[in-house]
Amino acid sequence: MGACIRYRTVALVVVFAFLAGVALPAVASHHPGVDPRADRIFRVMSDHLKEAGEFVFEAEITYDDILPSGQKIQYSAEFTAAVDRPDKVWTSYKGDKRTNRTFYDGKMFVLYQPVGNVYATWKAPARIDDLMDRIDEQLGFTPPLSDLLYSDLYKAVEETMTTGHYAGLHSVNGIPAHHLIYSHDHVDWQVWIEDGPQPLLRRIVITFKDEPQSPQFSATITKWDLSPRLSQQLFVFDPPEGAQKIDFVPSGRADEHK
Repeated sequence: MGACIRYRTVALVVVFAFLAGVALPAVASHHPGVDPRADRIFRVMSDHLKEAGEFVFEAEITYDDILPSGQKIQYSAEFTAAVDRPDKVWTSYKGDKRTNRTFYDGKMFVLYQPVGNVYATWKAPARIDDLMDRIDEQLGFTPPLSDLLYSDLYKAVEETMTTGHYAGLHSVNGIPAHHLIYSHDHVDWQVWIEDGPQPLLRRIVITFKDEPQSPQFSATITKWDLSPRLSQQLFVFDPPEGAQKIDFVPSGRADEHK
């Protein structure tokens, strides 16, 4: 979760052990509070995703907002990401409160908003990992589920592994999945990883304990494709007719998950 585990800049994330037919590495956890079984599960998932040179995933996102009265209100969004490592990413976000698409080709990062037909550009680092490390600091936001874009997911999220436990084999949309629960000083998070030879993330829930009313962010991954044969043109932004170029205006911690 690294960068993704922050309430005003949610990106996201995550994670597996005794998979049928999969040999697990005998690696001890570096985190004393983490159940070794949960740690192995997480590592297997991360290593499996690491091997994918390019991939596409689709997710259904929900998140809480807090009204001035203190009441929670829930919003939703549909999110799609296409990744060609080490230096290309395309995303689409269609939500209750905003719609946008992003393009990254190893040279330029572009944020396009169909509503208003406007876009902004940023000369970006040459690798996805560096882009994810710097985008929040430079532009004031982090794309949803961005930890899934890192070359090493385990490394990206391990700082949030204060404690971790295996909760059981539970179902996500009818798919048996290993349910892991983690806790950190500022957040609690849960992940569900598909049981079987494809240890893929199926769901994640993050609870922001420091925020009033402890709002939650959740994402259910509805589709994975680890061999999509992506067109390189997908990652290059071609401004639609009449599109207006504007400047990024970083605003500290933007509500990017909204």
